[in-house]
Amino acid sequence: MGNDMQEGPKRYWGRRASRNLLRTFNCPESTLQVAQDMMSARDDTLLKSSAALAGGVVASGTTCGVVIGGAIALALMHDEALREDGLAAEVGLLSTVGDYVDWFRDQYGTVFCRGRAGVDFWTLSGFLRYLIPPDRFFGCLSHINQAMQYLYDRQDDDLPGAKGNVAHETTTPVHCARTVLEEVRKRTNVGDELMERVSVVLDGGVGLRGGACGALVGAVMPLSALMWQDLREASWVQAYLDMLIGVRKLRTGDLDKPDDPYAVTGRILTRFKSEAGSLDCSVLTGKAFADWNSFQTHMHSSDLCSRLIELSINEATTAIDRYRRAH
Repeated sequence: MGNDMQEGPKRYWGRRASRNLLRTFNCPESTLQVAQDMMSARDDTLLKSSAALAGGVVASGTTCGVVIGGAIALALMHDEALREDGLAAEVGLLSTVGDYVDWFRDQYGTVFCRGRAGVDFWTLSGFLRYLIPPDRFFGCLSHINQAMQYLYDRQDDDLPGAKGNVAHETTTPVHCARTVLEEVRKRTNVGDELMERVSVVLDGGVGLRGGACGALVGAVMPLSALMWQDLREASWVQAYLDMLIGVRKLRTGDLDKPDDPYAVTGRILTRFKSEAGSLDCSVLTGKAFADWNSFQTHMHSSDLCSRLIELSINEATTAIDRYRRAH
């Protein structure tokens, strides 16, 4: 850290996050990578699983990658509680993540990438406008800086109500992303328990706030872990070249290649949106969840969410099988 730490550790980590985003051009990966280093909790599989969530999940404009990456970082901070306290810790974590999402919205007006960047990354004009003039990219550099400082301040916080009584604990809780991740790992052996534990933050559209559908993100994460390049070790030239080529595939609809991470995740996203009509939990459910209990009441009765979870499992499993046959 050297002389950089003289400015104060919180500002140091914020500036480091901005520099990392400038190097990788990947918002969730940059957020989670720096948070892992800040906590001395490196996990490369989890880190790679976040890379495809850039630009609001495969550049689709839903929940901002800084928000998702930060939510996963909060889960990593409390992984011991998740392992020891189970459902009570999960409910407390969702409250903590909801506070983070609310803070981000209050600071920047929206948690959706399409709202913050104001562009469609799947079009050439949108991608170019994000870069030229660079005001919107510079905005992301500022936002990741402030988000990392927020995360720094939360490292020693306790989870609210982590050891209290939890309604629905005598029933089987239904999670969006975790259900997908667990079944995909069962069928393909891709993924791990840590990825599944921290994925609780994706419930109800990230912290029960109606953003990116957790089932969709659960389908994308294992493919990202399996196929994405290691951005921690990649040079900025490698990172930018892969991103430019990948976004071009999304833009041109060249999504058939079974071993290209952008093509594969883009195909899953396209299939999901075609089936569901939206990528956002609040649109899909038509609800704003007040708390864990209201979320569980919905999940135990929603045929739509059950179908989307099954769709996500099948799409991810099929994509992994195609990838392995190609190799």
